[in-house]
Amino acid sequence: MGILVVAINGVRNNETLVDHWWLYYVNGVLAPVACDRYYLSNGDVVCWNYTKMPW
Repeated sequence: MGILVVAINGVRNNETLVDHWWLYYVNGVLAPVACDRYYLSNGDVVCWNYTKMPW
């Protein structure tokens, strides 16, 4: 387990749009672990998207 981001700039998970959550991507790929468990490398680009769950 790990930290779950529940809101960014007042937009909360699954509140504004049904089944939409804050997910983060590293270098364009959905991260496989919670944000506090991911170890970034120099040059990595992190992007948070409010999106429908892909599964």
